[in-house]
Amino acid sequence: MIRRRTENVSEDRRGLISSAEWHNRRVRLGVGGAQVLLLVGLLVIGLGPILWLAKAAITPTIDTISRPMSLFPHGTAWSNLSKAWSDVEVGRYFWNTVVLAIGSC
Repeated sequence: MIRRRTENVSEDRRGLISSAEWHNRRVRLGVGGAQVLLLVGLLVIGLGPILWLAKAAITPTIDTISRPMSLFPHGTAWSNLSKAWSDVEVGRYFWNTVVLAIGSC
């Protein structure tokens, strides 16, 4: 006859918080709150430069240089996007990126 060893996995788990502490509502809420704050912080850090780039793209250049932290003091300059597309040939660089991305698949 073969004997099988049975283990209770939930009680043998080791970590910073014991299984008895996980049953405490205050501990679960505290850890969950810390996780939410960490997620929000990482989103702000990660999306901040992208949002700044979008804001700077449609803000008049003089406003970006003179008052970088103000939010559209003299309106927006949507013409910046069309000017960049035609003068700097952003469309060509975008197409190069698409070709490289497809080629790497």
